[in-house]
Amino acid sequence: TINLSGNGIGPRGGKALGRGLRGNESVVNLVLDNNSLGNEGVCLLLRGLEDNTTLEELRLDNNKLDDQTFEVDAETGKMTGYNLLPEMTERLERNRALRTLSLVFNKLQRRITKSLFKAALINEHPRREQVAFEVIV
Repeated sequence: TINLSGNGIGPRGGKALGRGLRGNESVVNLVLDNNSLGNEGVCLLLRGLEDNTTLEELRLDNNKLDDQTFEVDAETGKMTGYNLLPEMTERLERNRALRTLSLVFNKLQRRITKSLFKAALINEHPRREQVAFEVIV
């Protein structure tokens, strides 16, 4: 278990951790609660899950996640942002190891739970059949 809770990792840290997860074969539990990752940091982190085969539990409690799809930059007027739900569902569909994803104390609507759970079930991995996949919101 690696517990980096409350370290103020932010989006840049999420990106770095995502890169580290790509080829990692030893981390089974990763706790990133209270790190202000935001949608951007979590999206970048989740990209590392695509090739990860060992991470079984990921805790992202209280990381300022929301259902906001895009934001308008005040200076440029351009639309920016990270669409969290499609990014998460895509990664869960491809990942074969993750069994628990905790998203407590974020500003996510209940509908996200159904979408994430459905995405996780698409991936028919033997370990998922033995232990129920869990999305905690």
